Amino acid sequence: MVIADTGCVKEICISEKKGERKIPISRAEFIKDHGIAGDAHAGGWHRQISLLSAEDIAGVRSRLPNLRSGDFAENVIVSSLPTELLGLGSVIGIGHSVRLRISQLGKECHSPCIIAKSTGDCIMPRLGLFAEVLQGGTVSSGDQAAVLECVPREKVQAVLIIPAGTDKKGAMTHFNQGIKDLDVNLYEVAGCDNNQESLSKVLFRYLKGRNIDVIIAAGFAPGSFPPNRNISDFVTVRSVHGDGPSGLAETWRSLPPFNGRGGSAHILLIPSAASPAISNLESV
Repeated sequence: MVIADTGCVKEICISEKKGERKIPISRAEFIKDHGIAGDAHAGGWHRQISLLSAEDIAGVRSRLPNLRSGDFAENVIVSSLPTELLGLGSVIGIGHSVRLRISQLGKECHSPCIIAKSTGDCIMPRLGLFAEVLQGGTVSSGDQAAVLECVPREKVQAVLIIPAGTDKKGAMTHFNQGIKDLDVNLYEVAGCDNNQESLSKVLFRYLKGRNIDVIIAAGFAPGSFPPNRNISDFVTVRSVHGDGPSGLAETWRSLPPFNGRGGSAHILLIPSAASPAISNLESV
């Protein structure tokens, strides 16, 4: 869904180390698949950029007048954007060329920060957004910000994990066709080596704080699946049988209700032996 909401970049903040407040700067270089140049949180992971709305910060500032930009360790403060509507996969444009894709909603606060201790309400875990840099460029304070694509938060979020070397675009097309009537956002397609250790790492990467509702592991040998006891505390695990897309849709409809925020995920396992269509995704 594309919406026309536009606002502006109020502040850009960076820090040299993690775990400390960020300092406002007037201009920053956003690097694709990395983050902001010189910022401690930049790197090859999904939380390259953190965002808060100026309006949410103003609510805390009414109780804490000395609150400064960067005190929540936020990278980008935007104004007049409907951040509360943006779900995983939404795209924000800032400046002339930078594109950010929302990759996580909120976060777990492991220890109360100084703001939480002062106000009793740290808004980053509840209202913060995290993003990956899809397209880089230079951004200055005061530049325009716009929602280029809005994925509603209530939409079910799915990740497809396939054996390394499989054609990702073909796999995405194949499965979108199978679940097209299920109102699902296929957030990402990830490649993984066909062994238990690699698949376990990828599964847990999406289970921890990523707001993913369903993880589809397709085309792996049965021996690659982690033992259910390793993941049963986090998820509902179902095996899919029959033809790939139709079997997937049928199993999908049998899942318990989704909570809309990825608090607990379901894993759908599609062994390669169970479906030739899945094991031969390279040719799709």
